[in-house]
Amino acid sequence: MKRRGIIGRLTNRMGASIHTRGLILWSAALATGIVCVWQHVSAARTASEIDDLKARREELRAEIGFLEMRCSELSSRARIEEYAAEHLGMRYPRENEVVVIGSGGTSLEARTIDLVEGERVESTDG
Repeated sequence: MKRRGIIGRLTNRMGASIHTRGLILWSAALATGIVCVWQHVSAARTASEIDDLKARREELRAEIGFLEMRCSELSSRARIEEYAAEHLGMRYPRENEVVVIGSGGTSLEARTIDLVEGERVESTDG
């Protein structure tokens, strides 16, 4: 007589006892329950991770906004002029210190450069 496994007994309806069938059915229900609980726990953990990542994204967006604001503050014209004056000893040239050189290397007398609030404004004297 050949030994048959549990599956073999189930396929042969007469060969399996009522207790064996009940045990298999109970095991299948238990395994299904465990899989369902595991899936629920896994989904809850994933949802929690998604919420954490969304909160982190908002924190990073706020930090980016702050850094962009700080960058614009540090690169402002007034701050650069103040830093150049205080730390580097720089200043705007006086009128007699400005010399304009032409393309041939000679000084151009007809053109003067006036400094108005730190901006260069070229004017031509006719």
